[in-house]
Amino acid sequence: MAKKYSVLIIDDKGSPVRESRVSKRSLGILAFTTAFCAILLGAGIYHYLQLRNALTDKSQLIAQLQDQQLQIEGQRKQIQLFAEDINQLKSRLMNINDFEQKIRIIANLEHKPDQALRPPCSPSGAPCRTIWTATCHCSKTMIA
Repeated sequence: MAKKYSVLIIDDKGSPVRESRVSKRSLGILAFTTAFCAILLGAGIYHYLQLRNALTDKSQLIAQLQDQQLQIEGQRKQIQLFAEDINQLKSRLMNINDFEQKIRIIANLEHKPDQALRPPCSPSGAPCRTIWTATCHCSKTMIA
């Protein structure tokens, strides 16, 4: 015979005492069900907290991404401005060269070979930084 537990229910309003009998097996099933529900509730809370933290991380990453995109846009504008400045300088140099050619034609001056662009100074043909002087061909510093 299975053991049974008696549960007495007493009301404070004077109603008769009620008695319920619960078998040991039913009590075990109730305890198991309660523990299972508590575990499920704990797992649900844990996953909820993980999702909430992920959402917080996501919003921080989105803000960081937007900041980086703004920086990239600013850098692109700076590069475009630098390119425009370089093109302006190139245009000015070309105008100066054209003007020099016109002056040489007007003054009937020849273009001297030492004023022309010289080839690289190193015998191997590697580029070098040249410093032009009046007495020598060039003072060279090799580029690494």
